[in-house]
Amino acid sequence: ARAAARQFGGGWTSRHPMPRSAGDYKQVGETLGRRSVNGDVSEIGSGDGDGVMPEHEPSPTSPDVVHIFGEAKRSSPGEANRSSPPELPHACHRTLTWSSVCFITYFNVCGGPWGSEGVISSAGPLPGLLGMLAMALTFGVPLGLLTSELSSAYPVNGGYSIWVSEAFGPFWGLQESLWSWMSGVVDNAIYPLLTYRAIVLAFGFEEHVVHNFSGFIFRVIIALIYSTPGVFLVRPIGDTLILFFILILLPFLVLAFYSVSTNPVDFGTLGQTNDDISWDNGWGDLLNILYWNFSGLDSASTSAGEVKNPGYHLPRGLLLCVLLTTITYAIPLIAVTVVNVPDYTEWSDGSFATIAKQQGGRWLASWIAVAGVIGNAGMHVAELFEDSWQLHGMAEAGLVPRALRYRHPYFQTPWMCIALQVLIICGMQAFRFEIILVIDNFFSVISVLLEIIAFVYLRYKNPDLPRPYRIPLSNGWATLLLAPMFILGVIVAYAGLTESRVSMYINLGGLTLGVLSSLVMLRTSQSVYIPLNATVHEELQDSTEDIKYAFSSDGSRNALQDSDPEMSIDRLSPDGQSQMARLKGRISAFDDDDLAWMEEEMKLLE
Repeated sequence: ARAAARQFGGGWTSRHPMPRSAGDYKQVGETLGRRSVNGDVSEIGSGDGDGVMPEHEPSPTSPDVVHIFGEAKRSSPGEANRSSPPELPHACHRTLTWSSVCFITYFNVCGGPWGSEGVISSAGPLPGLLGMLAMALTFGVPLGLLTSELSSAYPVNGGYSIWVSEAFGPFWGLQESLWSWMSGVVDNAIYPLLTYRAIVLAFGFEEHVVHNFSGFIFRVIIALIYSTPGVFLVRPIGDTLILFFILILLPFLVLAFYSVSTNPVDFGTLGQTNDDISWDNGWGDLLNILYWNFSGLDSASTSAGEVKNPGYHLPRGLLLCVLLTTITYAIPLIAVTVVNVPDYTEWSDGSFATIAKQQGGRWLASWIAVAGVIGNAGMHVAELFEDSWQLHGMAEAGLVPRALRYRHPYFQTPWMCIALQVLIICGMQAFRFEIILVIDNFFSVISVLLEIIAFVYLRYKNPDLPRPYRIPLSNGWATLLLAPMFILGVIVAYAGLTESRVSMYINLGGLTLGVLSSLVMLRTSQSVYIPLNATVHEELQDSTEDIKYAFSSDGSRNALQDSDPEMSIDRLSPDGQSQMARLKGRISAFDDDDLAWMEEEMKLLE
């Protein structure tokens, strides 16, 4: 029953019932035309204005794929584009606006200037600042627009994994999921290291402590402290992050103003370039740092199902995020560079504390360090939360070992997923910042490259897919807009493989593990991905009520298998027939427990 329900909402499905939480009911309920709030179930209608029907009155509409890809009536692809914007699934629960999108994404992308010191020291102030502007315009803006278009076309939680699966099938969709998860876990290993460096440099500990065994233990302790809230964390509301943004950025604004107003300045420093720059000595490090500083904009797609009117709020929120991110880096970096104490060639990750100490005094260094602890902790907790639930969802779908699907008995958090990630994060504390950075960037950028290819493919292959927001360019010009980002991504991926032997072995090992595990899981799992292809949806929506009738007739396997006339299989295209055949194959594999669960679900629906 769950597989059939998700057939019409698209995405990863499994024949095993999910744990009975409000979130689980929401996922199943949305696809069958009902909604849930904290576990309370009611019907959703369409066309009556309020979208809510009395509990005793059955919904007259087919599932909300109708609302995602068109109006309630069946229409041609051309009519779908000319119609009014489609109703969104669980629209009454979509709470995120452009401001929430902006600041939630901001804390996935930036969260403060920490770690940006290498933008200046790697190749010099002039290449660093120009590179930052170029990265914002050629990478940040196009990725934000790409994310806005595809998230409005597929306004459901899941984001880039759904885009890639729609374009190239479940194997590549699973690769996208695994790569983004690997990138997130490795990225989370950076924040304890940055916190440790800020504390060491702000309070005058010896520099050599950073890389010895005691430093490793200290970083592991910080990682454990940062990870503990994940066991009982509740998702923060996006608008509250505005205050968090102000509190984190305030000490850096004070540093910029105080440094320029109380120290001699030399604006000529901004035009300097390091001597003897090469790929191995400057350019490679600069590119990796710039990419890391602007990556993560596509993370907004994973919560597209919670955004009001994605076609309006997503592009505005993401473009504002790019602007705020650029300002966050530019203002403090320009201010401390023109003072240039200590010399910018000595800066490295975590050096803002040292800069604040020498340009403003110990009080400012302490403030920067405290803000660093708060900011890094917030980013660590937020990313751990997101990555844990991503892995948990894959476990529930049977795409990774199902032991990872267990939740904490009291807090209902995915503690098995959290524990696995914490082990990886603690182990990564043995590596230098530069090694962790290139591993993080490698898996992040190859997932972005796959998203770009999926975008172009869907533009040409499925031009009639309703896109409430569409990049205002033709297919050719849109492809040209993404070309610099694609070339940049290839270079970053190459840098990730060639930075060192350690990074090369880890990156190639991760790729190999992802491919092998995907082949095994897709062959042995009871999961199946049913594409959200608009054509298949349009054909299937007329048969939805018949399938629901088949479910409720007697709840048996035979009723489902013998209901071909009611399902109107003969009206489907070969693609649609293939998808329905796969669905019926899964139904035939149901055991008695699954059938009992299905009967219980149908009673609840009635």
